[in-house]
Amino acid sequence: MSVDKIFYEVFKDLPFPYFAVDLGRLNKVIARENAISPRTHVVLPLDVASEKRSVLAASWSGLLSNGNVPHPVLSALATSAPLNKSGNGRILLRNTGVNPRSSLQVGSQGIRWEQESYWPIAFSTVLSQFYMLVGLNFLAIAKQREETGARLQAKGFDPSNIKFRSEFPRLLPTRQQFAFASLGAWLAGAENLQYFGYYATIRQIHHQELNCKYLARMGFDDETAKAMDSSGLIGVPSNLLAPLLEAQGDSNLFGSLPIDEQNSANPPAIDPLRYLQDESKTAMQGVLVDKYYRAPFWTRTLAPHGLYGAKNLLRDHYSDFYAGLPIRELIRCKHYCAPVIEVSSLDEIQQYVAQIPILSATEIFFRGQTAMHTLRRDGAVKQLLFAESCSVEPSLTTSASRDLTYDYDVLHFALRQFAERSLYDGDRKLIAERTERWRDQSASPTCRLDYAIMALSQHYGLPSHGLDVTTSEDVAVWFATNRFYKEQVGGISGYNMMCSSDWAEDPNRWPVVFACQAVTNSIEPSLQNCEELEDFGILAARPERQHAKFFHGGHSDHQNRLAEAVVCVFRLRPNTYETQSTFTSLFPSPAEDAAYKLMLDFAEEHPTSWGRYINRFHAKT
Repeated sequence: MSVDKIFYEVFKDLPFPYFAVDLGRLNKVIARENAISPRTHVVLPLDVASEKRSVLAASWSGLLSNGNVPHPVLSALATSAPLNKSGNGRILLRNTGVNPRSSLQVGSQGIRWEQESYWPIAFSTVLSQFYMLVGLNFLAIAKQREETGARLQAKGFDPSNIKFRSEFPRLLPTRQQFAFASLGAWLAGAENLQYFGYYATIRQIHHQELNCKYLARMGFDDETAKAMDSSGLIGVPSNLLAPLLEAQGDSNLFGSLPIDEQNSANPPAIDPLRYLQDESKTAMQGVLVDKYYRAPFWTRTLAPHGLYGAKNLLRDHYSDFYAGLPIRELIRCKHYCAPVIEVSSLDEIQQYVAQIPILSATEIFFRGQTAMHTLRRDGAVKQLLFAESCSVEPSLTTSASRDLTYDYDVLHFALRQFAERSLYDGDRKLIAERTERWRDQSASPTCRLDYAIMALSQHYGLPSHGLDVTTSEDVAVWFATNRFYKEQVGGISGYNMMCSSDWAEDPNRWPVVFACQAVTNSIEPSLQNCEELEDFGILAARPERQHAKFFHGGHSDHQNRLAEAVVCVFRLRPNTYETQSTFTSLFPSPAEDAAYKLMLDFAEEHPTSWGRYINRFHAKT
């Protein structure tokens, strides 16, 4: 298969963002054309070096081949506020066929998508964002290459063999944005195309039978395959892996990590190079990917390799802090361990936190839970990853990654469109200015608006690719010592404060507060402020009250990303924990919180699909 064909197939696999219609532009083009057989087009530039131009064109062709809008989405658009008020919704339904004729042509200006419909114009804003994501990430790698090359050249070294790895596209809110950002970095010379890791694993992650089938193809018996699947190991057989590595142009990286990456401070129990040289010990039929940490390994038997390191090693960033701790137990995250510290009060937590060195531009942040959940791994898989060292891994996976039937990306664009529709119900004097600013933000490659939508989803109950965290120890302790409930009748949700008798006998089930810091370069960009929609009249009061931040990136083949930022875990002994936080202070009513009101309205419009996830904490008035 040619490289162009591989890129075409990868990008054809992307779900088309049907809900990302620009309602303002759609309304205008219907009013302007108002024809029985409308025809519109959009041109996307292909401004890259000639040898990679065909790859970029093939990628666009793959996505745009799915550009026919399904009838349920068409019907929803036709009845939306702006089209309904203008009367253009009826025209849209009358003039839009099920499979309108479409063409894709590559010319000197770029790739031209033309269709006998309004859709090329209607989707021009989101397509512009994807185009600019390619350009922004291209420039980032190009700048990095130029600056590093200049430094090396100044010292007398040849800069021509510099290699750069693309790491950050996975932090973008949706799969589509991730894919085009990865493509831009690769076009500029990154040695990896990070999105290939997502593409090669996402089906197996969501379908156990397929993963077990692939693992069987790689030489594992049925029982072992099921154990590996339940333990988070994803099989990528050679016939899927090889074309991607060939198209990428580098066979050592998969996703964004080297295959069989080692930590020099905590090496494996069995040397991977020596082991793999003995072909009788391994089928070498592809790679195994740990979906919790995106780590790829060449296929091998489930022996005590200790691939993440064979000893219990604490991060040297916190050596002085750890030296004085009464460490009771350890937890494990990939190559490193973190201590579990038992405490009896909020004041005690704050005293310990004051001793943690600040090693990044971000603050220490926290997550409180009524219990510490751990990853479930088969014993043989634990041996493969950790040999005889600590294998108790905290589970800090996102709600979206735990629900295999849920697709955040579809929800993302549907919620974004719903929020856009709300602009037309506001102050008439502000509609034109706000909708124009919304269009600018929707097309921006910084994705500020998209991060705001994702934070909105997470903070108000919709599963997302991120986790709620807080910069307040007080808020974290409140969430650790208050149990969530939902009434059977009426569906109102709330929290009950725990008393000492509510603590389990087993200390492993006591409430915990994770103290975290984004100390590494790859983790630091994951911690983000809760971007606001206040400029559009949608003030989110809940995140502000909870001193909330948003930790992003825990999805697909990197589901336990937050665990890599854990400094220590405070385990709360049975006691009464006094906090300044209360339910009333942390959960303002819909009258006080415009974002909460918006989400409740969204839940009523989509009661069975997405609305069931959104918790109502206040009775209807």
